[in-house]
Amino acid sequence: MNRVHRNNLRRRNGRTRDIQAGSAAVELTILVVPIMMMVLLVVLVGRLSGVRQEVVAVARDASREASLHGSEGRALASARSVVEVALGERTVSCRRFRVVPHEIDLSPGGVVTLEVECEVALADLSGLGIPGTRRVSAQATTVVDAYRGGE
Repeated sequence: MNRVHRNNLRRRNGRTRDIQAGSAAVELTILVVPIMMMVLLVVLVGRLSGVRQEVVAVARDASREASLHGSEGRALASARSVVEVALGERTVSCRRFRVVPHEIDLSPGGVVTLEVECEVALADLSGLGIPGTRRVSAQATTVVDAYRGGE
């Protein structure tokens, strides 16, 4: 028996026992909590990235829809309804959303630039009940078709 191992043994009642028995279970228990927290943080960041991608897609759809109308009022109303429907069909659960027009030129060859802002509850993303919200926004620009502009 080597010297290191012999130092970890204790005699009691004529029997030898290892004083480090059960230490692996304690170490594992101590390490599980930080590892699980890191895994849940990675899940939260991944889901936030997914929400961002979905908001980008919704902004693109809204911008394209707005570019198909002849008046600014109809274009914005149509864009808002597209955002509402699209966010309802996707996995994004926005508490509030806004459609912000940055540039609307509906003449042939003009551009429509819209920003979609979505306020997402962190509790919905992580499943942990984390308080607070995160604002996710995306901007999209669409060129008005030469044959559709100025209806």
